[in-house]
Amino acid sequence: AEQTGLSQSGSVRCKLLLYETLSKHYSSTNRPPLLPRPMADVYTAISDLLVNAKLDKALEALQLCLKLLPRSSREEMRRLLMFMSLAADPQGIKVDKEVENRL
Repeated sequence: AEQTGLSQSGSVRCKLLLYETLSKHYSSTNRPPLLPRPMADVYTAISDLLVNAKLDKALEALQLCLKLLPRSSREEMRRLLMFMSLAADPQGIKVDKEVENRL
């Protein structure tokens, strides 16, 4: 049981380090944005759909929007969304002291 505790503790540290690394990476002003700025109105509309609980329409709009991204950005976005999905698990570890994993 003690070895399991050490493994879980190491896993938690690893996940937190990964979160901090991703946070720094995407906060950097030296890299181009993952989502092209000319489509800002589309992103706002998708956010509004989510806020208004129109989840089916939001999902459809987001899927279409992602199809328009360059292939490399699309793949990066897929990986980032997968990480966010795993991080949002209420049974998962809390990755930020001030903000809930899932908003």
